[in-house]
Amino acid sequence: MIKAMYEKGFTGAIVVCDICEKRIEDAGGGAAVYPSVYTEEEILEVLHVHRGSCRKMAEKKLGGKNNTVSDELIDHMLNACASVGLSVEELERKRNANRESGVSRL
Repeated sequence: MIKAMYEKGFTGAIVVCDICEKRIEDAGGGAAVYPSVYTEEEILEVLHVHRGSCRKMAEKKLGGKNNTVSDELIDHMLNACASVGLSVEELERKRNANRESGVSRL
């Protein structure tokens, strides 16, 4: 799940594991798990989880390994950004602007 946290003088979005409820700090160590059976344009429940035991528990929660698929968290987040019209270039431009103005922890 996506939440917000105040840290080092800034409030910003963080990704929290839907199973253990701890922060996912490394995108390479996370996954997005969702049902594998769906209809066209159906909006699906997605669980953001740590790889390993949290991922296995998420698969079980959504009907078992044979009824779910998962994406690497980094790919899932890039797709989420693209779905709201953010390009990689726009993200980079925004990050640089925020760094220069001191309003970002990135």
